[in-house]
Amino acid sequence: MSSETTAGQRNWVWSVPYVAIGIFAVAMLALVWGLQKRETDLQNDALGRDVQWAEQTMRLHMQGTQDTLSQMAREMAEGKLDRGAFQVRATQYLANTPELANLVWVDSGQIIRWTAPFETTEWIAGERLAGAQPLSFAQALTSGRPTYGEAYVNHRGAALLEVYVPVQYGRTYLGALVGVYTIEGMVRHLVPNWFDEKYSLSIVDAAGQVLASNTTVRPADDALSYAIDFDPPGNGLALHAKAFRTDPGVARVVPLFLVVGLTLVVVLSLWALRSHFQRRVRVEKERDRLFNLSLDMLCIAGMDGSFRRVNPAFGRVLGYSAEEITGRPLLDYVHPEDLAATVDVLRQLAAGQPASFEGRWRAADGRYRWLLWAINPVPEEKLLYAVAHDITDRREDEEKLKSAFAFRRAMGESLVTGIRAIDLEGRIIFVNPAFCRMIGWSEQELLGMRPPFPYWPPEEAEQRRRDLDLTLAGQAPPGGIEMRVMHRDGHRFDVRMYLSPLIDSSGRQVGWMASMNDITERKRMEEETLRHQERLEQTSRLITMGEMASSLAHELNQPLSAIANYCMGSVNRLKSGDYRREDILAAMEKASAQAERAGKIIRRTREFVKKSEPVRAPAALAEIVEEAIGFAEIEARKAAVAIQVSIPPDLPPVFADRIMIEQVVLNLVKNGIEAMQQTPPEARALNLAARLDGEGMVEVTVADRGCGMTDGQVERLYTPFFTTKAEGMGMGLNICRSIVEFHDGRLWVQPNPGGGSVFRFTLPVGTKP
Repeated sequence: MSSETTAGQRNWVWSVPYVAIGIFAVAMLALVWGLQKRETDLQNDALGRDVQWAEQTMRLHMQGTQDTLSQMAREMAEGKLDRGAFQVRATQYLANTPELANLVWVDSGQIIRWTAPFETTEWIAGERLAGAQPLSFAQALTSGRPTYGEAYVNHRGAALLEVYVPVQYGRTYLGALVGVYTIEGMVRHLVPNWFDEKYSLSIVDAAGQVLASNTTVRPADDALSYAIDFDPPGNGLALHAKAFRTDPGVARVVPLFLVVGLTLVVVLSLWALRSHFQRRVRVEKERDRLFNLSLDMLCIAGMDGSFRRVNPAFGRVLGYSAEEITGRPLLDYVHPEDLAATVDVLRQLAAGQPASFEGRWRAADGRYRWLLWAINPVPEEKLLYAVAHDITDRREDEEKLKSAFAFRRAMGESLVTGIRAIDLEGRIIFVNPAFCRMIGWSEQELLGMRPPFPYWPPEEAEQRRRDLDLTLAGQAPPGGIEMRVMHRDGHRFDVRMYLSPLIDSSGRQVGWMASMNDITERKRMEEETLRHQERLEQTSRLITMGEMASSLAHELNQPLSAIANYCMGSVNRLKSGDYRREDILAAMEKASAQAERAGKIIRRTREFVKKSEPVRAPAALAEIVEEAIGFAEIEARKAAVAIQVSIPPDLPPVFADRIMIEQVVLNLVKNGIEAMQQTPPEARALNLAARLDGEGMVEVTVADRGCGMTDGQVERLYTPFFTTKAEGMGMGLNICRSIVEFHDGRLWVQPNPGGGSVFRFTLPVGTKP
């Protein structure tokens, strides 16, 4: 065989492995490409499902907020939610709904009336809606359904979205409740944490401008993105999501380098025909793979501190490529404040001693990251082998934890409300300075103390123990517990204590938190107010009787004159001797009846005027109305007013104080009579009726045909000293409402369809609760 043939065979033998290696390399590259493409497709499918799920979750949260606002709107329309209750409800709801910035009540004139939180500067009571807000407001009232406005950016640069919930009473629109969302809060609080860890979620407007995003720090993979319309709220809003880059770009090409590297290894092994060399190549490749694929930052440096080699983790953490950092001194990247400490570490390493330390290192973007280093010197090779961990997040978390702890401690120390926490066994585990000041005991003395506590008055210790047992059993009243406590110096004072569960970070209850407010002064003011109210009611009755004095005198004159006439006639008949016993007896019986009539008038007046403590008991409403009408009928006859009473005979008794309710009925009847002074005589009619409503209450109605009242007069109707009468004091209706509310009822006024006004009030059915 010729040398050319031998060489050809030899070339053919060598060519087969090369061709095989080439085919293998191409197949592996195709396989890697196919696997990466399949992985990308799967990630795109998962991204689409997750974004649709997140959009549904956000809409459900917003629907829940919309339902809550609708409930508040119904309560406002029914008059059950005043300004104070609105502030409390709205503030509590805002605290539990961080994506909401404000809750606002806007009346039908597009004027802001109530805002929460109260101290907001974005919505100021008394101002009108501006910009595109009136259009959204009008759409909500026109449609009768909640309406979302256009998203906008306020003067502070915050993107906001408003929802308008109409407030409707019957067919009348009273205004709208406005919920103001922060779009940034929506993307941060309306999706779960796991979504934030996987994707960058943004809300964009119709122009494609990003209004808010859940992050701007971590790089996102543009190849993995998904967009979906966000409706409601609609108006061109859309959700854009991009997946975070879970592996660096280097990691995606590592398989390619591995394929090429393995191919080169095989080629070199065939070329060198040296098994030892093949083994060395494999060992080196394995070490390089470990070096390159490690998530920790690995590097080799000289004893002078210059980098000889770094792994790709340096690029992921600090942003430098291997070419940029190789050959540079490590001191070039150290924070100036950490430079001296790092120099000391290098001296320790030069002496052959291993070292570990923390420090701040400059990244490619100019920011500093905290790294934890562990370095071992190899003096015989004059090299340093080092591994570093990125602890920036841990250090930031530690700083946040310190700041949060300091903030909570500062808040606890600055509160004027006393705060106390007990564990599930009743042992005190926390008190704030305000609590210590209230009771005169120091924090060191109170911590760890078990009941009975030293601030319990001895005479009430048993009751306090029962209250504590209720608390530990989770049965404390939601409105708090009112009690007396004892200062260290012995004086007592009244407090109200509100209790709530104490929950740890794992969601487990570990005790009970109590806030304690001193209500001594408030109780004193309430008692003083009650005494003033009683005096006003007594004065009102006296004024009423003073106004009726002449009428009562006229009414008493009739029975007294009749008695005198009957007696004089009987005397004359007896003197003349011409009489029959039956005639004298009939005259005396008539005189007795007139005397009984006069006595009844005097007795009724005396009972009405005399001052006594309220005594609630079952009472027949018909009898109360009859007594009140008896006082007012003289004035009604003078004013030519016909009083019509319609009370069902089967109406159950009411649970009330007879005299107080008689005063309410008399006041409303007299007001109705006086309101019809300008009404034609033939139309002067006052209707008084009663019925049992569907809520177990008796509803009393007093309707007149007078001049009626304007909206402004209705708003100020119960204001003390406000009156529409020339000589009125302005206290009658205010006292009437106080009496009705004392009886757990309510008093309101409505226009009479036939002209005039209709006053209604309710009373509980006559069984003591």
